[in-house]
Amino acid sequence: MYRCYVKSLLANPYIVRDSIRGNTKANGVHVMSFARIETPNGTGTNFAVNLLFARDGKWADVHGSFASPTKEDVKELIAIMDSISVEDEPSSQPPADAKQ
Repeated sequence: MYRCYVKSLLANPYIVRDSIRGNTKANGVHVMSFARIETPNGTGTNFAVNLLFARDGKWADVHGSFASPTKEDVKELIAIMDSISVEDEPSSQPPADAKQ
């Protein structure tokens, strides 16, 4: 999934190519990137983090971003992504030692 996602980032003309980073974390892979776009009204920037993970054999992606990010925004967004917990569905059967 990581390679497919990075391939899509590289196809986006607004992504700053050397800003793309992938980090393996306890809850999946964090893919970070900056985007920059020039408009008649000035330059716009965006910082994004995507959390890529697998659950029950299915791939998933959680996206978060800040427009015109500050250093504090970047730190906060990474902290938010770090705080996400990915858990498999609980069993539909009670534990063997559960009282009925």
